[in-house]
Amino acid sequence: MAYVPKHRKLKIRWKVAAPLLVLLLLCIYILVSVLHNAVSPEPKRYTICDFSQEKTAERLSKQYKSTYAISDYFYYGETLNLMQNAYHPEGNDPLAGKTVQLNNLCTGEKFPFVFESAADRQIALDELTPGMYEIFVIDDLQPKRAVYTSVFHDNSFTTVKRKGSINKINLFADRNFLKKDYQKTLDQDYLFLEVKAAKPSDKQYDVILDPAGYNKDFTYELDKGVEANGLVEYQENYQAAVALKKDLEAYGLRVLITRDKMDKAVDTYGEKGRLGAAYRSKARYMIHIGQNESTYDSVKGMEIYHSNYSSATFANALLYDLKKHTQLTGNTIYATDLDNAGVMSADLVEGVDGRKIYDGDMYIRESGGRATAAGMYSEAAATQNGAFAKDNREGIQTISIYYSYFTNKQDAAYWKDNRAKIMKVTADSIARTLHVEKNK
Repeated sequence: MAYVPKHRKLKIRWKVAAPLLVLLLLCIYILVSVLHNAVSPEPKRYTICDFSQEKTAERLSKQYKSTYAISDYFYYGETLNLMQNAYHPEGNDPLAGKTVQLNNLCTGEKFPFVFESAADRQIALDELTPGMYEIFVIDDLQPKRAVYTSVFHDNSFTTVKRKGSINKINLFADRNFLKKDYQKTLDQDYLFLEVKAAKPSDKQYDVILDPAGYNKDFTYELDKGVEANGLVEYQENYQAAVALKKDLEAYGLRVLITRDKMDKAVDTYGEKGRLGAAYRSKARYMIHIGQNESTYDSVKGMEIYHSNYSSATFANALLYDLKKHTQLTGNTIYATDLDNAGVMSADLVEGVDGRKIYDGDMYIRESGGRATAAGMYSEAAATQNGAFAKDNREGIQTISIYYSYFTNKQDAAYWKDNRAKIMKVTADSIARTLHVEKNK
């Protein structure tokens, strides 16, 4: 008979197995957690200033008892205008004369601006460093936190290119803007301004140059401009614009000319006209280049025009530099201040609505958006420019420079021999005014 061994009963040594089982379960848990996080990372919350989420929520959710209501805003050039009341060109807003202070939550910097009625004398965006700003109005010596009368978000504005970079501006007021990420609701629609450095776009421009002439939308034939002393205005203006573009680009500025060829006719009004191109370019500044004529050949000198709704600061800087570095002089015929002879605001003219509030210089008026009541002066302005200009919050700050009187022999001869130098000085002056440094 064969020997059959007895069946041994399997015994589990729990003192050894239990720890191994726990270790196995722990490893499985860790592996599942890692895989889950790799596939479904935690949603990223909105933060500012490289702050943590907690610090961001803490800084942005601060509430104030003393506030000041803002109900309107627009940009002009690189200046942000804020208003207590809805904007009307006819009168000054109650904010004029008050100090508005921007506090950078990221750096602790404070930027005070004394508001003037001029559209280029409020918040200078080119002076702000990147960060998130709370806005205060100093009213009766008391800082009051600015709030807006409705919810809005506007992040379409960018500044001029400087040192290879631009700043993107995000202006907003929304008591619920922290609700999605932090489940926090503010008690009012506080006004914030966020500034972020960004890479400039090749499809956007900083300065647009408009050489006068070679349009036909007002005379129904090509406008060649002044023809005197061997000079033809539309040709001279275009060649000047080409030179000025090159000189400005040496500072890194993005520059566009409204006529891409000397003999290309481009109307002034309409989507396809010079003004339509100016708005599409997103340029913050426009220089309209022209020349003058007179029935009296003794009349001479340059004339630089600015809007009635802007200060003379830009125009005066150009006049000063051109007088200092060239032999150009200002026209003294209409001057009330001989030191700044040649600088003038455009005459105010009456529109079809019976209001005498419109800049007589169409290039200055129609490029300035809401700031200069664009798209309202005439039926042509309303029908051709109204759609893109009338309610445009991003007004272009425009200067019209009439460098000389071609009907004056001395003016004509100096322009002919020194056009390149005059454009170089113009470019240097513009760059200095815009605080733009030359590329190295």
